[in-house]
Amino acid sequence: MEQQYQKVNKAMNSLFEIQDRHMASFSGDTLPDLENQSAERKEAMNHLQDQVNAFISAVEKDTGSEAQSMMQFFNQRITTLLEQNRTIENRVKAVKDSIGKSMKQLSKGRKGLQSYRPPSLSVQNRPRVINFSE
Repeated sequence: MEQQYQKVNKAMNSLFEIQDRHMASFSGDTLPDLENQSAERKEAMNHLQDQVNAFISAVEKDTGSEAQSMMQFFNQRITTLLEQNRTIENRVKAVKDSIGKSMKQLSKGRKGLQSYRPPSLSVQNRPRVINFSE
């Protein structure tokens, strides 16, 4: 059971480090690679889930107070991990919203610039009406 505890603890520490690094990447000037970050967190979360499942199967045999205190400790850390994940999710959503707004502004800017361009050649070469009534 102690080995399983250490494995779960190591997996949690790894996920904490990944999430801290990903949260720090939002403070830079460049946009983070959201797809790779998401895949990295998902992989670490799957590893943690596997370790927790193995720990739970080992703990089911032991109903002592030590096992319960370990479970409470992990429960608190998992709650913290979920809070960090929500924070990252909110930051990703904010980045996506700002990109969407920027794209709308670019679209409006392009339309505005098109009005300043000279007419295309196809418009200049179209037949004109000549007034013969004079």
